[in-house]
Order: sequence, then structure tokens, then C-alpha cells
Amino acid sequence: MSNHNEIKQSRRGGAGGVALSVLLWTTLVVSGAVNAAGSLAGISYSMRMWAGGLTLLCITLLIVSYVGRRSR
Repeated sequence: MSNHNEIKQSRRGGAGGVALSVLLWTTLVVSGAVNAAGSLAGISYSMRMWAGGLTLLCITLLIVSYVGRRSR
């Protein structure tokens, strides 16, 4: 008899997929906050641009991850 939990776990990507999502969401929130509050806090323009780029990268990777999980 097969174990259905193992099949569902392998389709989701396992614990690595969850850890990646948590890391991406955390990075997204932090970089978005730096980008949004940067001018008020006196953070340099180049640092805010890096934070904005990192925010866009996280959004892109979260979308790719979601679409990849959804299509399985």
C-alpha cells in the first residue's frame, strides 16, 4: 500500500520550498521597508535602488515559485 502523504509532500517540493518561500517573503518585507522609508531615514539613493531591485527580484521569484507549484 502506498503512502499518500509522501506523494503530496514530493509534489509540494518538501521543506525546501517552504524555507525558500519564508526567506523570500522576509527579504521582500525588509527590502520593501528600506525602500519605502529610506528617504525619511536618510538612506542613500544607491542603497534604496538596491533595496528596490531586491524587492522586484523577490516578487519575481515568489511568482515563479507559485506558478511552478501550481502546475505540478
